[in-house]
Amino acid sequence: MKTCFGSRTGKKVLAFLIFVVAMAVGYTQEPSSTGRLIDFTWTGQVSTDWNTAGNWSPATVPPATASIIIPVGCLQYPVITGLATVVAGDVHISTGATITIGYAGSLTVTNSLTIDDSHGLEIQSSELGTGSLISGAISGAGTAWIERYITGYTGPPDGRHFLSSPVLDQPVVPNFSPGPYDEMYRWDEPTDYWQNYHVHLWPTMILCEGYLVSYMSTATKFFDGVPNTGSYDMTNLSYTATTVYHGWHLLGNPYPSALKWNNGDWNLSNVQFICKVLNPGGTYTDLGPNSVIPAANGMMVWVNGPTNSLTIPAAARVHDTTRWYKSADVTENRLKLTAYANSDNTYQETVVGFDGGATEEYDLYYDSRFFQGVSQSPTMWSATPSQHSLSTNITPTTALPGTFVVYFSKGDASIYTMTASGMETFPPDVTITLEDLVADTTQDLRQDPNYLFTSSFNDQMNRFKVHFSGYTVINEKGEELISVYACDKSIMIVNNSGKLIRQVVVYDVPGREVYRRNRISDNMLKIDMNGKCSGCYLIKIFTEGESYCKKVFLN
Repeated sequence: MKTCFGSRTGKKVLAFLIFVVAMAVGYTQEPSSTGRLIDFTWTGQVSTDWNTAGNWSPATVPPATASIIIPVGCLQYPVITGLATVVAGDVHISTGATITIGYAGSLTVTNSLTIDDSHGLEIQSSELGTGSLISGAISGAGTAWIERYITGYTGPPDGRHFLSSPVLDQPVVPNFSPGPYDEMYRWDEPTDYWQNYHVHLWPTMILCEGYLVSYMSTATKFFDGVPNTGSYDMTNLSYTATTVYHGWHLLGNPYPSALKWNNGDWNLSNVQFICKVLNPGGTYTDLGPNSVIPAANGMMVWVNGPTNSLTIPAAARVHDTTRWYKSADVTENRLKLTAYANSDNTYQETVVGFDGGATEEYDLYYDSRFFQGVSQSPTMWSATPSQHSLSTNITPTTALPGTFVVYFSKGDASIYTMTASGMETFPPDVTITLEDLVADTTQDLRQDPNYLFTSSFNDQMNRFKVHFSGYTVINEKGEELISVYACDKSIMIVNNSGKLIRQVVVYDVPGREVYRRNRISDNMLKIDMNGKCSGCYLIKIFTEGESYCKKVFLN
């Protein structure tokens, strides 16, 4: 006789029958994965709401430290929805049981998560967002079903996304394999080329690697496996000096949760402090420290030579249900210019600004090299005195009053609107003016941040100048809270912020890490630099929720 117990619905029916039998003979509490008795057991007698006391035994919503079991036999299983973040100590999902994290829900398991059944955990995704999981070690014979809602391709900038897998060795076929008119690429640094899946047919998505995808039809695809939870070290990413875009790598967020870029836990060595994410305009947005990279998204990272390293840290995981990239706020003394095409959806961003630790030339800690978007989009960048093309260009505060030359080349469109943002991050007496050398016009960006212009292929590329005037000193961020100075071949750090210093890292001018120390509780730290070369050193200091930069010169 055929039964339906092999199907998902059939499993629920079978589970309910088991539950009825268990209730008849008396239910016995089982040990958690840590060996302790379960503090709370899900019953689902009222609803699917985790935060309803009547759904638990005992009839109390579990506290954050509780050990929890989701047993077989419940007609209703927990669905975490809304903007809720649920925190639990240990969670055990039994065979036949499930936990569902809705598109706007999030679950933190501070200790261990055990999944005993195939798809015992489901993380949903929709056009409104994607659910989020942060967990300790995951064990058990089961897997998670992790959805990814991907909008279809509608034009050159739309429908292209950076994608990465939150599980190990996710097969490309069948769920992510591109059809004849779909696209899937990976960036190959040695050849300076986007490799096409239709040619190379790689079988699985590699851990911590990003992919550029576009599908003709909107669909909810899914990953199937055990969610990644560890930290991942990467060393000596390739650097092919003879190529145009040498040093760039498309990495991937390996977690089913968002990730804070460069929050102090990434251990960057000879790696640019700004990464790039793909934006809806077919180009790239620069993300500085503490910017959010959503779950299963990719990010472009640049290395400054063949000797380099970084850690993708589990400690940087955060809950953020945004499906794709989350644009970072413009930070202190930064002006962002965005050139929007008026006839399509393409746009290009560039950032200019000032910082006390920056130099006129390219700085690994403040600047970002330019990377070309889709061919239909405009290009825009500024340059160093030695003509390095930068999408973020930060110069020293001693350059004030100062001028940046901004290069522009049209895409498919001929009419553009230049929009300026970030004026509020400068002191109010700084005048910011845009000069158009082709149209022979100037515009005060504080008075009107939007500038309409036409462009042709015959226009000079060094078309714009951005003038900053009216102010000559900008205080370095945190100067009154964190003081750094050189004394007798030592670097002295005085902490008046009242916060624990999580990490101090010292870099030399080429970007090599020369010193690192974690968790400094003293108000003063002396770093012995005896034996180090004379010259400039950059000191990065991370406290809870803040980061500071300071440059010192050792004789």
